[in-house]
Order: sequence, then C-alpha cells, then structure tokens
Amino acid sequence: MSKVDKHEEELARLMFALGESLAEAPASDVLEEAKHNHVNLLDEAEEVRGILRSAGHQYLQRKLRESRETYEAVIAEMQNQRCDVPGTPGERRELLDSVLRERPELEPIVMTAQHRNFSELTDEDVTSFLKQLKILGILDMPASPTNK
Repeated sequence: MSKVDKHEEELARLMFALGESLAEAPASDVLEEAKHNHVNLLDEAEEVRGILRSAGHQYLQRKLRESRETYEAVIAEMQNQRCDVPGTPGERRELLDSVLRERPELEPIVMTAQHRNFSELTDEDVTSFLKQLKILGILDMPASPTNK
C-alpha cells in the first residue's frame, strides 16, 4: 500500500470516527458547541445538503459522461478514416442521389430539417453523408454512380 493510500485511509477512519462521535453526542452538547464556536447549524446543514446534492448529481451523470466520451472517440475515429468517394462534386452528388433512389428508406436520415432540399446540399454535406454511409456499412456501392 502506498503512503498516499495509507494516509487517505487514515484520514477516512478519522473522519468516520468524528462523524460517529458527533452522531452519538447528546443534542444539547452539539448545540452548546455550535453556540460556543459561533456556528450556524442551519447554514452548515444547507452546505452539507449542497455537497450531497452535487455528489448525487455527479453520480447520476456518470453514464452520460461515459457515453459522451465514447461518442467523441467514435466520431474522431470516423473522421480519421479514409473513404473512397468520387472525385468531383457532381459525381458525389450523383452517387448520393442514386443511393437515395435505390434505398428510399435512407432519405429521412439524410434529409433532416437542416437539409430539406437535396439541391441545396453543399458538397461538404454530400461528401460527409457518403462517408458516413460507407463507414456504417450502408453504402456498398462503387465510388462511381451507376445509371439504371
């Protein structure tokens, strides 16, 4: 056991013992001690409630933090992946258009409230959608569009 761990363990034992002695002390002794030291017990109680509330909130938020970290790691990994997409903006737009014609169930995913009109999509948006579809394994098409 390291010195830090041993020190923390001793400190925790001391704090626990202090808490126990306070819990077992008669209320009159606690009130007298607080009065003698000019301590407002209501303020102290509110501070303890705040600490407990904060600790509870942090505990409940742990899953959200873990999920956010995982999401950010996946996004970073996706951004670093190289995807085979057509070389020109027109070819990329044509490929995305053909994908949406062949797989109409994907249109609500691609055409969000932000992108209601296909013709208004920027080349960056089109490229991003194609890369995402390829990374997710949804786009199993050649880099060049096929005309049917």
